[in-house]
Parts: sequence; structure tokens; C-alpha cells
Amino acid sequence: MGAASAGGAASTPRAGGRRRNLLLLHLAWLMAAVVRTEGSAIEVQLSEVPRSFAALRSGSRVGVPTPSSATRRLSASNAVSMRGKLSDAEKKEKEPLPEAPPGGALLHVEYCEFCDYLPQYNILRKAIEQRFGEKVIVIANQEEVLMELNKEKEYRPCSFEIVDMASKKLLFTKMGSGLHITEKQLWIDKFLDEVEKICEKAKA
Repeated sequence: MGAASAGGAASTPRAGGRRRNLLLLHLAWLMAAVVRTEGSAIEVQLSEVPRSFAALRSGSRVGVPTPSSATRRLSASNAVSMRGKLSDAEKKEKEPLPEAPPGGALLHVEYCEFCDYLPQYNILRKAIEQRFGEKVIVIANQEEVLMELNKEKEYRPCSFEIVDMASKKLLFTKMGSGLHITEKQLWIDKFLDEVEKICEKAKA
């Protein structure tokens, strides 16, 4: 009697252990069911769960399920996405420079982004747009142009230069003086008058 009781008592922890393993496995599957990465979802097939539970009840060893097929789908999706991004970047690099409008001009501005000269560039660009509208196109820090003018792909430290792309004439430079063209409205107006002459020449 005592032996039977001992045997019954010994079987209870094993049953409780199986139930705990069953619960932990169920929670693991729920946590791994859907993995979201950048708006894409990897759905793990849950059809294997009943067989896993059956194996657990039969006493077989059950490993932690791994979404190998889902991982492969994610890797393939990321590879396609990366190829698309690289393709877009390559297309952007190969895009030709815009042409000056008829009777207008194309200006290139080299400015030091590290020195935070973007506000000065924006002031200049706004003044040009207010004076000429779409007749004058302004581009900035184009690698192709920088290579042609400076033999370097990057802007130079402390630089702020404006070049007429048709004649490659330097219209303004901060190098040497250390002064920005945007510091005085008089300087901006004088520069715009110079651009007006370029447009008049383009009409002829």
C-alpha cells in the first residue's frame, strides 16, 4: 500500500512537469508566430503545433521550433529590397545635370555642409527664385561638377562658391575673404544683376 502510494506520488511531479513543458512550448509558439520587420510580417506555420504536442505527450523529445523557411523568405525579401535601393541610387547618380532654360542660366553652388552653410545657401536660392523664377536653375554640391571644377568629389572645407555652368565663370567665392554673399543685401543685389547679364547674353 505504501509502495503504491509512493508510486502515485512520484508520478504526479512528472505529469506536472509535462504540463509545464506543454505550456512553455505553447507560449514559445505564440511568441514566434508573427515576427514583424519594417512593415513585413513573417508568418510561422502553426500546423506543426499539434504534432509537437502529440510528441510531447508520447514522451518524445521535442526541440524548439525554428522558422527556417520564414527566415529564408525574410532574407530573400531583404535582398530584393536592397537591390532595389541600390538600383535607385545608381539611377540617381547617372541622371544627367539639368540644362539651363532658354534665355536663362544654370548655377552651381559649392558650400561646406560640415560648416553648416545650408542657411546661407537657402537665402541665396530664395533670392534667385524671387528674382528669376524658373528662368535660373540652382544646383548644389554635385559630384560631377565638383570633380570637373576642383578634381574632388566632395565639397571643400569652408567653401561657398557660385559658378555659371555655361561659361564655368566663378561668380562668387568665400574663400580668401571669409565673407558670405548673404551678409549684405547689397552684395546679393549685385550678384543678381550679374546673373541678369548672363540671362541676357543667353537670349542673344
